[in-house]
Formats: sequence, structure tokens, C-alpha cells
Amino acid sequence: PNTPYLQPGYYEAGDRRRAYRDDEEGVIEGALSGAREGIREGIDGAREGIREGIEGAQEGVREGLGESKKWRDRDEHDHDDWYRPDFDWYGGVGTFIGAYDHRWPFRETALYRPIPALRYNRVEGLVLGFGLRPLAWEDYERGKIYGQIGYAFALEDIRYEVGAETRVDDIRNEEFGLKVGGAYRSNTATDDLWKASWTENTLAAFFFEQDYFDYYQVEGWTLYTVFHATPYLQFGAGFRADDYETLDRNTRWSLFGGDGFFVNPAVDEGRMHSLLFTAEGGRVKGLQRLPRGLAFRMEAEVGDGLGGDFAFNRYLGDVRAYLPVSRFSSLSLRLRGGVATGDDPLFPIQKGFTLGGAGTVRAYAHNRFYGTRMLLANAEYAVEGVELFDDFLSDLQLFGLFDAGWVNGPLNDSFDFSDVIPAAGFGVGLDDRSVRLEIAWPLRDLGAGFSPTFWLRLNPTF
Repeated sequence: PNTPYLQPGYYEAGDRRRAYRDDEEGVIEGALSGAREGIREGIDGAREGIREGIEGAQEGVREGLGESKKWRDRDEHDHDDWYRPDFDWYGGVGTFIGAYDHRWPFRETALYRPIPALRYNRVEGLVLGFGLRPLAWEDYERGKIYGQIGYAFALEDIRYEVGAETRVDDIRNEEFGLKVGGAYRSNTATDDLWKASWTENTLAAFFFEQDYFDYYQVEGWTLYTVFHATPYLQFGAGFRADDYETLDRNTRWSLFGGDGFFVNPAVDEGRMHSLLFTAEGGRVKGLQRLPRGLAFRMEAEVGDGLGGDFAFNRYLGDVRAYLPVSRFSSLSLRLRGGVATGDDPLFPIQKGFTLGGAGTVRAYAHNRFYGTRMLLANAEYAVEGVELFDDFLSDLQLFGLFDAGWVNGPLNDSFDFSDVIPAAGFGVGLDDRSVRLEIAWPLRDLGAGFSPTFWLRLNPTF
């Protein structure tokens, strides 16, 4: 036991049982050290692998539930990143063409016209019924039946539309889509949906005797296809065969009264056959607040040489740019134009264009200007975060507006700047851009002077 350990080796009860060379001991110690390090790294790697696996499973579940659709429903509100070029970093919800139509700036469609089952206007009065929406690109169904049925109390008639759509592509592909559909209707229609929404028009008519639309009746069928080429671009084509009839003003009632409903204008009645082609694209971020982005819509309707009682062609284009100026301001621009061709008596009056009033040139009377060629330009500069009174009216949006429009007529068949109808004014947004108080002055005296026009709007103009 007292024998000193002077030589490297293996000892037992004080006696050396086996001798090691120095290099052998180094090899053994190195092997043991390497083994220990390998075990530690293996344990750390296993932990990291388990953690990554759990995170991957969680991400897969979120994607499966539709909570992480990159281009459909990102809602970032970090204003510090307002300047980033990626749309996903702008505040407010962003929308590609064809997704979330309530966040898309174009309410009008050419191929089918969904209409709410609860509405009020001067030709139908109150309409009560129920409806089903068409197939949306974010839906997971392969097909869908849509339509609306309701009873119009002032018109004393049933209004209905029934249609069906089906997707013929892989519904899991979010960047590509192809659907076909068809519908039959005997319903009320309008070409003024680009000026206001059905909801806003119903509330204005019911409470304040203000009706922003002109109406006609259509009965007939349509077949169409819609091609979702990319998230940024969509095309459509279809054929329509409709009988057109005039609808009269059938009610003057509103809850708080007003200046009286306008007489609903007559249309040329008869059978109309037409081919329709549409192209729509772009992307807009934060439409209800401070929008950024670009959107366009083009439409061509060919009704010449297809039979029926009319012969005409109609072309329409609308381009909108929403430009960030600073962190809290933006400049919104719209340019809209249309051309309709055809000779009397085969050209239907309802295929012309109207300007004046809500959603167009705001300082002039409702649909005062009519022609077969039209140009419209609108500009709004908006600043958010405005406070008028301490703790009472804060976080408002203040904006200036300018409108300019032109339609041809017997004395101005060719465009001339001297025939442009301009207006200017300002407004306040109470709920971002959704609830707006506007005041606009005419910049040309057309016999009514320069008195301002006040508007209470529940939708942005564009």
C-alpha cells in the first residue's frame, strides 16, 4: 500500500498489475475525452432536433388551419416599417385581385352581379329575402350554388337570381384558378355600383331619401368563365342574353325625409345579346385606412352582330394608384374612361355613361351629365392622426379632394379642356376612410352658382 506510484500503469491494492507506456495513456485519455464530447454533442443535437420538430409541427398546424396564408391575410400594423417595399409590411390588410372582395376597390363586375337580399331603393322599396354568395377564390369548396330571392314591396314583385359555379383547377393552388359558371335572373340591375355600395345606398335611401343609383330590370341568362392567372391578374369572358325593361319610381318614403327621390330614367327596352371580356389586376394594401398599391380594371362588351334588338360596343377602363407620401399621409389617384359606339336606333341608351354626384364629380347633381364618351379624374390627399378636440375627436383623417369630369354631347363631341367639369373640396374621415364627411364646391358655374354640396359617405370614393 505504501508503494509509490512512480510509473504509469494500472494499480490494484497498491500493486501495479499492468504497465502503460506514456503514449498509450495519452491515446486512452484522448479517446475518453472524445467520447465524452461526442455524447454531449449528440444530446444537444437531439434536443435541437426535437425543438425544431415541435416548431415545424406547430407551423404546419397553423398553415393547415388557414392562419398563415402569406398573400391572403397578413395584417401587420407596425408603422415603423411603413417604408418597406414589401406589401406585407404595410399597415392594414392587403388584398390581391379576386381575394376578399370587401377589401378590393372595385365593387362592379361584368360577368355576374351579386345583389343583397336586404335592400331599399326608390324603384323596389323594401326588399326582404335571402341570398348566397358566389364562389370565392379563398373558398375550399369545389363548386357552389349562389343567388338571391326576395320580395319587393313597392314594386309588388318577386326578385330572384340563381346561379352555379365550379372550379376546374386544383383548389389547393393559391396562385392559379379557373372556374366556370352560369346564372338565370329576373332582377333589378344598375350600372352605378362603381359610385357607391349597395349597403351605403340602402341606408342613404331609407333614412335620408338619397338614392345614388339608376335602375332597370333584366331577365335572362349568362354563361361565363374566370381565369385567375396569378395573384396579381385575373381575366374573364362570358355571354349574356337579357330582356331589358324600364322600372318606375314606386316610393317616395324615407325615415327622415329629404329633397325627394329622383325620377328613375327610362331605358331602351328589348332583347340584348352581348359578349363580355374583363381584365383586372394589381394589389392594394390598407384600403380602409391609408391605401398603398395599384389596381386596374378593363371591360369590353360587344353587342354588335350577335342578334337581339340592339347593336353596340362598349369599352371601359379604370386605373387607381395609391401612393405613400409620408408615414402618415398618402395620395390617391383615379383615372376612368369609357367609349360606347353604335348608331341609332340600335344603340341602347342604358349603355352610355353618366357623371355627377356621389362617387364621380361630387359638387354637381346626380348623374347630370350623359354621353357616349367619358373621362373622369379624381385625386385625394389624406393625412391621418389628426386631432380636432382633446379626447373628443382624435385620430381622424383629414383629406383634400379634386374631381374633374367630361362627357361628350351635341356641342362638345370632341374632348376639349374648356368643357371639363371640375370640383374641389375637403373632408374628414371619422373611422379611417369608412365614414366620411365631405364638402365640395363646383369650379364652373353651370347655372346653379358655386354653392357647396355636403356628403355623408359610408365608403371611400375610390
